[in-house]
Amino acid sequence: MLINGCKSQCGLQKEVIILGTQVTHGRISAYKAHLRAKGVAAAAINSQRGVLCHAFKKAIREWEWVKENPVEKVSREKVRNERDRWLTLEDENRLIDACVIYATGKERTSRFPVTGFRR
Repeated sequence: MLINGCKSQCGLQKEVIILGTQVTHGRISAYKAHLRAKGVAAAAINSQRGVLCHAFKKAIREWEWVKENPVEKVSREKVRNERDRWLTLEDENRLIDACVIYATGKERTSRFPVTGFRR
């Protein structure tokens, strides 16, 4: 978890994280770099950053333990979760059938009248 990782990698103690006295954006950035080096996904890093940011916001607004949120100075990771997907012939036929039914309300009888390849 984030606190254990910070304790071992950034030299922080659990009590310090709770009070927020020595948590700096530099240490948070170092922990983020450590996670990246371990191959942790960008979305998981952003999730941990979000939990820590929320904890600091709560400590500022409700508990008045700290005056600033060092997590806000650390940028979020860019999440790239795009995929290339190729349709199989079966997927293609199902997609065309669904489009025809949606557009006309009728089942298709052949492929070419729908796609405009008529002569």
